[in-house]
Amino acid sequence: MINKQNFVRLLPYILLGAYSLVLLSVQYRLGETGARPYFSDIPNSPFLFGINTTLSCLLLIGCALLFSVTLKAVTDQPQRWFCLIQIAVFLYMGIDDRFMLHERVGYITGRNDAWILVFVAGIEGLALLFLGKFFQMERRIQLYLLAGATCFFFMIVIDVYGHRAGMPLRLALEDLMKSWSALFFFLYSYAYMDCYVFQRRLKVQAN
Repeated sequence: MINKQNFVRLLPYILLGAYSLVLLSVQYRLGETGARPYFSDIPNSPFLFGINTTLSCLLLIGCALLFSVTLKAVTDQPQRWFCLIQIAVFLYMGIDDRFMLHERVGYITGRNDAWILVFVAGIEGLALLFLGKFFQMERRIQLYLLAGATCFFFMIVIDVYGHRAGMPLRLALEDLMKSWSALFFFLYSYAYMDCYVFQRRLKVQAN
C-alpha cells in the first residue's frame, strides 16, 4: 500500500516515466525522422539562441519551486492556499513562456493574447489581497513584488500598444521587461520563503 508521502516521492519518477513512454511511442509510430524534433539540439542556430526566454522560464519555474518549499513548512490554511496559487501561477507562467500558450490561445480565439496574462495577473492580485495578506508582508517582500508587477505591467503595455505605435526597440524592451519581472518575482519568492521558513525556524530554535 503506497501512502501519500511515498506517492509524492515517487511522483517525479512516475511523471518522467510517462514522459519517456510517450516519446518512445512517438518514435515507434513516426520513426526517427518524426521523433527527431523532440530530441535534437537546435542546429545552425545563433550562439545563445533563445537565451532570454530560457532565463525567464527558469526564474519563473524557480518561483514555483521556492513556494513548494514554503508550502511544506506553513500550517495556516489560508497561507497554504496562497502558496498553492503561487505555485500554479508561476508554474503556468514558466510553461507559457516556454511553449507560447497564451499566443496559441489568442490565435485560436482571434483575440489579443495579452489579455490572458491580464487574467492571470488578476488571479494573482486577488490571492495577494485575500489570502496572502499583502499589507502585512515584510517590506522587502512587498517591494520585490511591486517591482515585478511594474515590469510585468510595462511588458503587457508594450505588447498591446508597442507595435501599432511603431515603438522603437519594441521587441527587446518587451522581452527585457519580462526578464526583469521574472527576476523580481524570483526575489519575492525567495524573500517570502526566507521570512516564513528560515526566520521562523531560527525564532523557534532561539526560544
